Amino acid sequence: MDCAVNTIGRYVRIVQYCFGDNPLTLCEVEVRGAPLHNTCGDSSVVFSRHTAMARQPHYIIASYENIGKFECASRCLRKASCNALNFGLPSMGVVRCEMLAVAHDPVSDASWNVYTIKRVQCPSD
Repeated sequence: MDCAVNTIGRYVRIVQYCFGDNPLTLCEVEVRGAPLHNTCGDSSVVFSRHTAMARQPHYIIASYENIGKFECASRCLRKASCNALNFGLPSMGVVRCEMLAVAHDPVSDASWNVYTIKRVQCPSD
């Protein structure tokens, strides 16, 4: 199985979608990747605001309430299919976070911001 170039994650989940009497049997699983560090020593991934005062209503893969931006981003990085976030501004004491597979065509919504994963370039000497 080949993953998309921008796939980021820490864990691998293997799921059997066919239910019934057929057990999932694995003889060998090999997972390869690259660490999330670049040669300058800083993290090579950051979340940056893609669209202010907007929300991506589609491609939501998980949602949470009352977690901060940092925790929301951390959870997203641990989920291989997460590439962006909807982050809801506090409303009636509730902060909302939605993990997204993609951030295409967000719609106007003053109580949300859309964040995407960006690669950090090392500073030039």
